[in-house]
Amino acid sequence: MNPSLPWHKSRLDSIVLFIFLLNFLVLDLFLIADKLLKNSPQTGKSSAASTSIPAAPAAVNYQDESVSCAPSCISAINEAIAPLKVTPGLTSVPEKTKTETQTTSVIVVQPTLPDKSENSVKEFFIPLGTGSSSAINWTDVPGVKAEVDNNSYGSLQKVLFEASVHVPDRNQIVEVRLYNETDKYVVDNSLFLYPSGTTQNFRIAEIQLGSGKKTYQVQMKTQLGYLASLDQARVHITTR
Repeated sequence: MNPSLPWHKSRLDSIVLFIFLLNFLVLDLFLIADKLLKNSPQTGKSSAASTSIPAAPAAVNYQDESVSCAPSCISAINEAIAPLKVTPGLTSVPEKTKTETQTTSVIVVQPTLPDKSENSVKEFFIPLGTGSSSAINWTDVPGVKAEVDNNSYGSLQKVLFEASVHVPDRNQIVEVRLYNETDKYVVDNSLFLYPSGTTQNFRIAEIQLGSGKKTYQVQMKTQLGYLASLDQARVHITTR
């Protein structure tokens, strides 16, 4: 600053210079702001698209105004074209129903017939009785006998003579047999021997019966004459 100039002259120059610099600064700011706005992405608001709903077609007037018709004529025309009118809307279609036929299987159970061969086999036990004896010779055991008719049992398959004997307190051999009292003979294969001390006192033998009704008697004898007991005696018949 020149010291020779008056003070208000120098102050004016400073103010003008300040205003010039301020204008230059403001101009630069506007240029920078404009450049930033151009580079920034622009977002636009999208407007919702509106869908136009087509208007329903106008009803067709089947009556021509230029043609005059009586009310009865108009009613007849309306009745004639009524089936041709299509009413918009949903129509329900009946679903096809499936008819299921249940097949019931019937199981026929055939009755099982009994086997004649099995049912035809029968067994008969004819008790002769029990008793005791101490005789050393063949002697009838009192009351130990029975009457047997082989014709009463049909077809005989097998006939058995069964007897059981024991000696209470002595060692001796005891013999037992079956006697045909009617025909007076000893039945074949009916003789049993019971040694002393034996544990198997039950004996079985297959025999032949006489034809018809016969009386069979049990006979016993002992070796030493001591008492022996006949526990049981019977005839066992099997038929077919």
